Formats: sequence, C-alpha cells, structure tokens
Amino acid sequence: MLNNPNIFFITHCVIPVLFFGIFGALLIKSGNGPLKNPIIKALTKIGIGPKKRAKFLVEVGRKGIHVVLVVIPVLFEYLHRTEVLSKRQISIFVTFGIILTPTTEICRYFIKPLQKFMNSSSVYRPDEKVFKRPVSGLFFCFGSVLSLIFFPILVSFIAMLHVCLGDLFAALVGYSIGKTKIKGSKTLEGSMGCFVTCFFSAFIFAITASFDIRSAFLISFFSSLFATLAELYSFYEDNIDIPVWSGIGSMVALQLPAVVLPTQSIIAPVKIMKLLFKPLSIL
Repeated sequence: MLNNPNIFFITHCVIPVLFFGIFGALLIKSGNGPLKNPIIKALTKIGIGPKKRAKFLVEVGRKGIHVVLVVIPVLFEYLHRTEVLSKRQISIFVTFGIILTPTTEICRYFIKPLQKFMNSSSVYRPDEKVFKRPVSGLFFCFGSVLSLIFFPILVSFIAMLHVCLGDLFAALVGYSIGKTKIKGSKTLEGSMGCFVTCFFSAFIFAITASFDIRSAFLISFFSSLFATLAELYSFYEDNIDIPVWSGIGSMVALQLPAVVLPTQSIIAPVKIMKLLFKPLSIL
C-alpha cells in the first residue's frame, strides 16, 4: 500500500507536516492561546506552583518553534526518498538557511516596525531580542549542515529530529518536575525526558525509513544517548552539539554487525512536489 505514491505522500509528508506545524504553532501561542488553560490545569494537578507555571508557559512558547522545525527532516526525508532532491541539494537548501537567518536579523535590527513585530513573538530569548546573541535558528541550520556533510543522510535526519525534540523535552520536563540537579540548572529528570523523546522519535523515524527493528533499536539507543549527553554537557550551543553528537552515536551503532543502513525502495513523488522543487534541480 505504501508503494502507492499518493498514500505515501499523505502518510510520510502531509500528515506529519500538518501535525507538527499546527501543534508547534499552538505551543508558540501557549501563553495566550487555546493550550494555556489545559497546560495550567495539568501543571496544577502535579503540584507545580504559580511562579514555575509562568516560567513553564514562557519556555513552552519559546520551545514551540522546535516542534515546527520537525517539519524540516520529515519533509527532507520524503523528498530524498522520492528522489525529488539529492543529499547535495538538501545540504544547499539548509545552507541557504544559514544565509537567510542573519539577513533576517539585519532587517530586524534596522527596520523598527519589523523588530517590534518579531520581538513580540515568544520564540526569541531576551538576549536575542536585544542582539546580544545570535538567534538559535542560525545554530540549528549550521548543526544540520554539519550532520549532512559528515554523516549518511538518514543519520542526518535522525540528528535533526533530536535537536528539534530532545532539547525541547529536556527543558519542559526539567522546568516542570526537575528536582535532581546534575549540572547547573540541568536536572536528571530533564535529561531522562530528553533521552526518552530522542529514542522514540528516532525509533519511529527509523522504522518508517525501512530500518529493521533491531537496527532501529540500536541506532536509536546510541544516537539518543549521545544526544542526551550533548544536551547536558553542551560545549557551546546545543543546536550544534546535539546533531553532531547524535550523528556520532549513530555511527557508533553502525559499527555493530547487527546494524545496517537500509536500502530504501524508491517511491514515485506526487506531481505537485516534483513541480514545486523542480527549480532546485539546477543545483
């Protein structure tokens, strides 16, 4: 059934893109959107006080962009599986993000109405709003490009998933129920949240990308372990450290005799995707 291009397009592209896009947007607006009251009620039930609830809502709003960014590896996996884009073209596409992000920041700096509008969003950190720190999106693109350069493409996609979701759940779990401090503000509970999220997201992705169950388990375990350690002991910026170390963890797993990268069956793309990305064929 999944060899049917239309069904494959719906299950591997449309549904996950819509889910993560809409859910991420709702999280970004959680401070005053439809998810605010359910989040507050849930936190109150587990004994979280008002101050911690307020901080949690701010963090949910800021980290919601991570959920939206899951769209990127999901979309790229579909485009690569259907041979609409090659690994080289995907790398160029992400590199364009490295160029676009500082360009947007320059516009935000000089165009005051744009600055006011963008700063009203919850996705910016306080130091990013006043230009004391490069925006996280720049580091995400840079980390993604590094993973695409040094690792097989399926490993790169798992690394992108980890930076999108691992850091998110480390922060949310740590903010809500984190009590056992490990390093600075990092908690054991937050790190466990990071590992579990990374593992299951990688496992689901690996299965849909045609890994056998044993290979999917091992590559998910090692990549998640390395991603969690990178989030906990980040050298500079976790949006760079997590995808790089997640990729290294996957490569460690690939050295095991039981783990093999799958030979993916090529699925024909739906016409609309082929037309949309046809201009990139010149790259």
